[in-house]
Amino acid sequence: MTNSKVYTFEASDYASIKSIQRDLISEKFSNTGFVLFTGFENLESNLIDFTDQYTDRYAKDTNRREARLGNENIKNVDSGTNEIKLHSEASFAPSWPEILWFFCKSPCSNGGNTTFCNSLELWKSLEKDTKSFFLGNPIKYLLSLPIDIRKKSKGKKRWFLEEIGASNVNINWETSSLELELLRFAVTECRFSNKLSFSNHLLVDLESEPQILSRTLSNGQEIPADIMNEIKEKAAELTFASNWKKGELVMLDNKRFLHGRESFETGSSRDIVLVQTLKTNL
Repeated sequence: MTNSKVYTFEASDYASIKSIQRDLISEKFSNTGFVLFTGFENLESNLIDFTDQYTDRYAKDTNRREARLGNENIKNVDSGTNEIKLHSEASFAPSWPEILWFFCKSPCSNGGNTTFCNSLELWKSLEKDTKSFFLGNPIKYLLSLPIDIRKKSKGKKRWFLEEIGASNVNINWETSSLELELLRFAVTECRFSNKLSFSNHLLVDLESEPQILSRTLSNGQEIPADIMNEIKEKAAELTFASNWKKGELVMLDNKRFLHGRESFETGSSRDIVLVQTLKTNL
């Protein structure tokens, strides 16, 4: 994985991953938003012990993903072999993770790389008129989020959700889901750089996100085609692939980088697991 925006810790330079000073990892992560750990042994069995050092609270991931490695905070990435376009994980949802941890148990022999795009650089590359458009126009997501409900009831119940931009919130007892509209800007301020980043769910196909029923501007209109074409072209220029090796771990700023997935053949050995830090202690 070669990119000027990635900082790499090589096992050959350290006795173990535990011997790397936490302050050094924090510094490199704050500066780049993307840290790669490669060649370290026994990382799989100590994954949560490692991520715990940088996590105040884990995200409660969607229940469509299976728990892995004996820990409920470690999940499969999305199933299937299709391409998944660039997005910031759960950027449409009330719980928007700050850090994503991708661990490669087994790489894919052909395709299947995770793709990444620096959304801070993407924002910088956009035309001024496009920036002005998104600074003044929030995106409206109509959502149906699966939740665990033990109570048996019928119909819907109005619900209070203390989240900026949330409205028309209901619990649907019959579908075990939280239904709401959420307004969220497509651009956000990066925590560590204090610069703006184009982190959102505008490029991904909605077939990849069954929780999103619709995605429009706040007035119900679609984003103009010329603006979407510009975003796609600029994002493609900035996108790079993981080229995974077995046992590698990526520590990713989810509000500074978009990610996606290349397609791959059915029956591939690809096995990537994911940990989501909702709030970091950095």
